[in-house]
Amino acid sequence: MPGARRRAGRRAGLDHVFATTIDDLQSIVKRPVAALETEVERAELIVREEVSRVHAMDAVARSALPTVIALRERFEAIRLAELKRIRRCPADDAGGRAARYRPRSRTC
Repeated sequence: MPGARRRAGRRAGLDHVFATTIDDLQSIVKRPVAALETEVERAELIVREEVSRVHAMDAVARSALPTVIALRERFEAIRLAELKRIRRCPADDAGGRAARYRPRSRTC
């Protein structure tokens, strides 16, 4: 019946003017809403997949945590030992540069 309403507008001398009812408008609005609902479902799927991926990465990172902690502790022990060794060595010059840059195998 929309065609009849369009012709009625033209007969009245009004181009691009259409007589529509609420039912016509509802059918026009429902089309984009259905497309949006499909897009919402796709977006929700993407979000679920990304959340799963992040949870998996988090589990891997958490499993590596004890190793990282052990390495940090070991590096800190080495750092402290080197500082102690450097402080123990006499400085060859006023700035103590030579003592700081001696190879590890040399003891003071």
